[in-house]
Amino acid sequence: MTVEKFQVGDLPNDLLEQAARAIEHYATAFIFGEHVASGTFVRINGRPGILTARHVWLAVQRFARAGGDVLLVVARGPHRFVLDVSTVTPRVNLDSEEDKWGPDIEFLEMPPALVSMISARKSFAELTPKYREVAVSDFGFGVVGGFPQEYLETEPEGHGDILRRIRGGFTTSIERVFKRGNYDYVETEADYVHAVGLPSSFGGASGAGLWRVVLSKIAGAPTASATIKDFALLGVEFYEWSDRKERMVLRAHGPETLYDLLPQLVK
Repeated sequence: MTVEKFQVGDLPNDLLEQAARAIEHYATAFIFGEHVASGTFVRINGRPGILTARHVWLAVQRFARAGGDVLLVVARGPHRFVLDVSTVTPRVNLDSEEDKWGPDIEFLEMPPALVSMISARKSFAELTPKYREVAVSDFGFGVVGGFPQEYLETEPEGHGDILRRIRGGFTTSIERVFKRGNYDYVETEADYVHAVGLPSSFGGASGAGLWRVVLSKIAGAPTASATIKDFALLGVEFYEWSDRKERMVLRAHGPETLYDLLPQLVK
């Protein structure tokens, strides 16, 4: 088997669906009022929790302190899982220097009782050197395990509550990985000219995990015969902008921040 580079537009839909289903096991979202934000279930130094953007955590905290219920997405179908914000502990606590560069990342450690309930439906990605090697590979494509705001749906339940249901996850091209100051970054691009099904805005995808998906196929075989060889968390999205109408750029903290810095902060 050999590993080759692929263009996202050349990949068959069933392969993209396979990648999305694999990553879905780790992706989650916070729903607070009419707002949505994203996160990823991970373990750092054996500690389970949610990896997200720090500005997401601060917004969730403000909403909870005002008396609102914060919901956590832990399954695909309609459900209502209320997160007691007081039971999670932020472990990073880095002060942001500016919105577009951060640092804007947070790890929310969860207590055993909460982990037990979530583990029945979700998995926790390990941020270990083994997966760091996959993340920094030059092969494969990117998948954002996030939940844009406009994908939020509401439907009434029998007892009158409004159950909010979201769908998320989309493929993207990894444009560049670079370092600026003490932090590294990954930028991905949503191309509205060549892609279909993208949201008009990525509000709600803040805090989402950016994944590297590596493919393999038999040399000389058609692209349709490719399979997923491995995948690993590459970054955490926290900022977006558009410099022209046909594309949106998403910026994430990169693999050095995830695999080198965070283990030092989460003792």
